[in-house]
Amino acid sequence: MAWYSLLPDYLAFWETWIVRVFIFLGTLTIGPWAALVVFDLIYYLVRIVVHEIPLVGGRYQGWRKPQAPNLTNRPSGRRRTFSLRGEAAGEDFTRRESFRFRLCFVLLLVWPLSTPTTMATTTEEFPESPLELLHMILDSFQATIDNFWENVDLLKTKALEMDQTQMAIFAALLAIFLTQAWSKIVSLSLSLFSKIRVSKKARYLDSPGFPVPARLEDFNLATAEPLQLRPFKPKYHLTMALETLNPDELIPMDKTYKERVQYRRKILKEHPDIVVAMHDESDKRIVAAVSDFYRYIMSTYLPVRYPTLFRLHETAFETGKAYMLENLVMKELYPSEVTRLNSPKRALEILCKTVDEDFLILLPEHEEEDGKEGKDAKYKLVAYETCYPAGFNPRKKLGKRLAQIHAPVPGYQEKLERSMDRYFDGLEANKYVKRANWSISTNTELFAAFGGLHSTGEQAKDEEKIKEGELDIDSTLLRCERQTLHRLPNSKAIVFGFHTYTYPISQIKKEGLGEDLAVAIDGLKNGGTPAIHGYKRGPVWADAVKAYLRDDK
Repeated sequence: MAWYSLLPDYLAFWETWIVRVFIFLGTLTIGPWAALVVFDLIYYLVRIVVHEIPLVGGRYQGWRKPQAPNLTNRPSGRRRTFSLRGEAAGEDFTRRESFRFRLCFVLLLVWPLSTPTTMATTTEEFPESPLELLHMILDSFQATIDNFWENVDLLKTKALEMDQTQMAIFAALLAIFLTQAWSKIVSLSLSLFSKIRVSKKARYLDSPGFPVPARLEDFNLATAEPLQLRPFKPKYHLTMALETLNPDELIPMDKTYKERVQYRRKILKEHPDIVVAMHDESDKRIVAAVSDFYRYIMSTYLPVRYPTLFRLHETAFETGKAYMLENLVMKELYPSEVTRLNSPKRALEILCKTVDEDFLILLPEHEEEDGKEGKDAKYKLVAYETCYPAGFNPRKKLGKRLAQIHAPVPGYQEKLERSMDRYFDGLEANKYVKRANWSISTNTELFAAFGGLHSTGEQAKDEEKIKEGELDIDSTLLRCERQTLHRLPNSKAIVFGFHTYTYPISQIKKEGLGEDLAVAIDGLKNGGTPAIHGYKRGPVWADAVKAYLRDDK
């Protein structure tokens, strides 16, 4: 094409390639935004059409008319930044992917056109009048269009001239480029269309990477019985004893929900610094983990799994559109996502008041490189909400490693520390597992942050032993924890879940399991870790409880 240059002839060759580079960079800069304009327009039109459908549309359901989104307020409610630098996990390229993408793009652009024979220079004088400049620009534009088809023919010719080796290299570069481009398109599409899903009976927000649970359409809280856990065995062995958990069953609900939630709120009010805490509220990794988990529970899991208990509503504030979760049991509304007005710590408090479940969030001590945890990564507790601590103050565990948290447990260092660290490091995202443990509590509430459940063997010996026949049957309980474990797909944090159940030992006896529990109490001393008997305060209550369980009366 005609190229009007102000530079000497011997610099014209380099000028043409500099122009190509600027065109390439301009395409990368403007292209994504232009595509988003088209995507937003299509998305808005689709929502408008769906809103107007008779009988099933949004207008018929009584919803607000959709508003056109803009380039910064995405349907998910989060602002978007577009780059190839991987600033947002799971949304943009990592540095390594970005390098591969750019390298392949440049090679594909430069290689077939490595001989710039199609661009000529001219030494014509630069036009003096604006009209002449306009004519020159139009002529150049027409020449550019004509030259495009010449370049297409040139590409065909170059392809025919390639030998098998060159063709293989070119095909490999093209495959890598298309793979990276497709990955980027899919990632952007998932985040772009991470919007509210609506059906006639339930609505929820997508949580990318998380499983959508099966809906319990006719769940009746008033008739739902608590789980009956009986994890005691003849001999106690200190093992992980993990079982696969169905993600649908992450949070169980039963008829004790309202009473337990009211108790949790009382404990939160009395001991706010013990019940909810974050290690560092300014740490972006911790904030991302809390936000990731909170959104899934409040926007996806609860409204889908229990539509008779929770309902998601679309609302509008001065700051824009938002979604609120209505607790139909407690008659309350809470934000469905972590925002500037709903801080991560506040989100943990809301979780504490919304579900009868304790959650502990752990992250590796060091930053992962290239998206992979190190082989020797040590996980530490970075955030939690827990109303039912079993004999320990969770605030004192904050910021500590797993090994430090479990230091009081007899045999943990020798039998479980390495396997626990290895399992945590290799746990895959969205792999859900569970386990259960048990202990006997005497005159101890669900909130036991100041002792009463565990002690060292020496401390147990110093406590006053409960004599046979003096046991308070009503306050002596079998306390079981249903523990769940899974990794979050986006922040890669690990979440420990604890649901605490208590059963009167009189109930165990009526079930005909009195002798089994008595044998299991003896098994604390006869198992692989005899010191666990003292750790569970066995010397204080064991004889009295066994006597009651074996009494025929």
